Amino acid sequence: MKFGFGSTRERPRRCRPPVGSVIEALFREAYYADCYVLRVPTQRYANALQVYLGMRRRMPGWINWLLAARDLLCRAFGMTPTRGFAVNEMDPARVDVGSKLDFFRVVSATRDELVLRLEDRHFQVSVSVCLGHEPTGQLIRVATAVVPRSRLGKGYVRLIEPFHRQVVWSMLSRLA
Repeated sequence: MKFGFGSTRERPRRCRPPVGSVIEALFREAYYADCYVLRVPTQRYANALQVYLGMRRRMPGWINWLLAARDLLCRAFGMTPTRGFAVNEMDPARVDVGSKLDFFRVVSATRDELVLRLEDRHFQVSVSVCLGHEPTGQLIRVATAVVPRSRLGKGYVRLIEPFHRQVVWSMLSRLA
């Protein structure tokens, strides 16, 4: 696939979550769910946490600006602020189940899948970063499942849905 002018880098595309993944089960109960996949031509990442940290390291600045605007607007409704993604380096050895990773809590961390969660009284967001291995490279999947807990949570999901898709696509694209 072409990406930009004359480039042959892969682009993220919509897909289903990996069969047997933690996030696959969450898709069944989600009000909103999506999954994007990117094929990288080398064995670049040792585990799913490295993929997440790589996405965060290459993240465009407008994403934290967007999250700051979200936090400002959501404060009036009692929603949990994100305070954006951290810009500092993180020691992967310090990331464990139950620990905080940016504004998420780590729910599960295996070599091939990292599951993160943001819980609020209005919604629960689960994000999975899955790493698949192929002879010619790796498949990186980022899946999101949102379960609203109120009407406000449903409205919030509909409002941020187009922004969410653009954020995930942009972060994945930078790994190509």
